[in-house]
Amino acid sequence: MANQVINMVTLLRTINKIKALLDERAPIDHEHNIFDIELPEGVNIYYNPNLLRNWDMTKIVNQQKQQVYTTSGYSIDMWFSGADGITHSIESGCLVVSRDAGSQDTVQPTFCQFIEHPEQLSGRKLTFSAKFHDLVDHPIEIGSNSLALRFDMSQVNGNPIVFESTCEVEDLVISTTIEVPPIDITDIIVSLVMRNPAGIEPFQYCLQRIKLEVGSMNTLELDPPINYADELMRCQRFFIRIGGIAIKKIGIGFWLDNANFVCTIPLGIQMAMTPRVITSTPLSNLTIQAPGNNYVAITDVSVDSISDNGITLNIRANGNRGDSGILRLINNAYVDLDATP
Repeated sequence: MANQVINMVTLLRTINKIKALLDERAPIDHEHNIFDIELPEGVNIYYNPNLLRNWDMTKIVNQQKQQVYTTSGYSIDMWFSGADGITHSIESGCLVVSRDAGSQDTVQPTFCQFIEHPEQLSGRKLTFSAKFHDLVDHPIEIGSNSLALRFDMSQVNGNPIVFESTCEVEDLVISTTIEVPPIDITDIIVSLVMRNPAGIEPFQYCLQRIKLEVGSMNTLELDPPINYADELMRCQRFFIRIGGIAIKKIGIGFWLDNANFVCTIPLGIQMAMTPRVITSTPLSNLTIQAPGNNYVAITDVSVDSISDNGITLNIRANGNRGDSGILRLINNAYVDLDATP
């Protein structure tokens, strides 16, 4: 009976401690639901929000719809490769990241993401973690001390700052915690980095989940299942692909004069900044359906403005002032709206 009373007192104290922590949590950003909260060691009933986008490789947001990405630059949504010779391949239940043979670079950022609102993380502790999957067809092949978790930070009126922690994969999980200096930060990029790749052959890992969170505890294993629809909308604040099917009508507009057509495309979301417009080639696959079912060729496309739920394009095309038209894509063509930094 005495032991039961002691256990009940311990339980109540733990509940009260958790309640106090939850009551005192200090949100940095209400809109994006970022919290600074650390629970006592061993209390695993709370998870910190993930500051990364598209972090669950079992339900990947992949608007470009490629299964394999082999060049440096943007790949699956929100992620990019920082070096040539790195391949991102979508497999069942994970993303396989590998290096092509023959690379001589000293450091290769294999999987990278820029952080939104980096200024809000100044002076805070951050924990960066990743979970891997050891597949029969794609086993983990990483040399000793060759994989690192890295932070690249840019500051106002100062030199770039780099934090890097070399990690050994234990129980298919790696994790590191850093303390961001209390400075004016303009950019943060987090990366899984390959160190000294010239001496490592082969090199690959199968990534399942990845997380950046405020605080010194790794709560990656406590995260609930990802909501794909919500994650897609978050990704589309920075990148949207429109089209990619046989024929797609994407917007209605009119001719301002005999050479300029203005068209508004509904998006359902406001992009983070004015995007760059990238059209698939040839440009002849983007046409305007004018009155009388005449199809007008386009010579140039640029952004006029963005709004809460759409984008307005300026299009160079010959027509009659005041006539309306429908902007359409044919032959599986697409338009990319790219607002990544």
